[in-house]
Amino acid sequence: MQHDGGDKTPTPVVLRGSQLVRKFNSTAPNKIHVLLAVFRVVSKNVDLVLSMNIPRTAEGEAVDAEYQGAQSDFEVAVKSLRILDFDLFV
Repeated sequence: MQHDGGDKTPTPVVLRGSQLVRKFNSTAPNKIHVLLAVFRVVSKNVDLVLSMNIPRTAEGEAVDAEYQGAQSDFEVAVKSLRILDFDLFV
């Protein structure tokens, strides 16, 4: 995913995956999709991480349309993220 250029915000590495997580005292694991963008700020020796977790099973299950919508929202956030003040990173 290409970051909208024009500033010094680094291009992120974007990862997608899933994991099985047992919530509370549940014996059955819930499948969670994870969207992750890592912006490596070399000059400050830090990583800025943007993440989104989307439940796929159990109560609150995300159907495919909801998942696609969440993925689209994540992509908009990644493409539009701007670091305006690099002095925030000490």
